[in-house]
Amino acid sequence: MPIQPPSDKAEKFADYIFQQYICQTARFLPAIWAGIDKEDVTTTNSCEVFRMHFSRRICPHPNIFRFLETLKHEQEKLNLKIRCVGQPSPKK
Repeated sequence: MPIQPPSDKAEKFADYIFQQYICQTARFLPAIWAGIDKEDVTTTNSCEVFRMHFSRRICPHPNIFRFLETLKHEQEKLNLKIRCVGQPSPKK
């Protein structure tokens, strides 16, 4: 990478980030982590977006069973999105 501190550790870290998240053969392709969700997003903070959507799905003071059920549902949705990355959209 052209812009980085002159250090072997920085170069190794930059190469790792590039190989894992940016290049075409990356383990975590940009489509997974850099895509814009089709829902209306009013913030650029991804943690806040998750909290906002998650809190809409549960009541303000849920019991542990409701919380875990909602958390499992969110995990299933995320797993489905990850499996669908790179696949063509279905024909209408």
